[in-house]
Amino acid sequence: MTKSVAPRTAPVLYSARIGQAVRQLLGDLIAVGLVWWAVRLQGWVDEQISKLAAPGETLQSAGNGFSDGLSNAGGKVGRIPGVGDDLREPFDRAAGAGQQVAEAGKTLHDTIEKAALVTGLVAAAIPLIIVLWWALRRWRWVREATAARRLVRGGADASFFALRALAHQPLSEVIRVARRLEVDPGEAWRSGHPEAVAALAKLELGRLGL
Repeated sequence: MTKSVAPRTAPVLYSARIGQAVRQLLGDLIAVGLVWWAVRLQGWVDEQISKLAAPGETLQSAGNGFSDGLSNAGGKVGRIPGVGDDLREPFDRAAGAGQQVAEAGKTLHDTIEKAALVTGLVAAAIPLIIVLWWALRRWRWVREATAARRLVRGGADASFFALRALAHQPLSEVIRVARRLEVDPGEAWRSGHPEAVAALAKLELGRLGL
């Protein structure tokens, strides 16, 4: 008695057809390269934009130094008996202005650092989206090719793969087979036309690398 499905086998990672297998291998290598490039790109973009944060850091440092210096000077002036408080007030106001400058520098620095991180991630996302698209496409192909191999080994009839060809193959390929054999593809499948069924099944098996 012929089995319809063979026992589970190892996944079919690459096509048995040389041309298709080479394209798949090249695609996988390119995907790995894109992942490496995305990581490098994110770091490079982050580093380049982070350089713009240097003025903010300098401004923060200068503001803190200015504020601390005036605060110390005001503290010394404030110890003068009788007039210390009056003399200290302008120093305190100027120190407060210096602190505001320091805070503005810190805000500028932090904003640029965040922008650098976000921009780097966005830049890296573009090649990673391509990799994700390729990985999903490859995963679907591996799953279908593995299932098809089990069916072939289990003795599945060619008409099954011919039906799959009618449903999944480009219409141009189906029409090419129909013209070559001078048949209506749907009617040929329903009537079990041997040559048409074999040709359509070959199309689908070829797509799956079998």
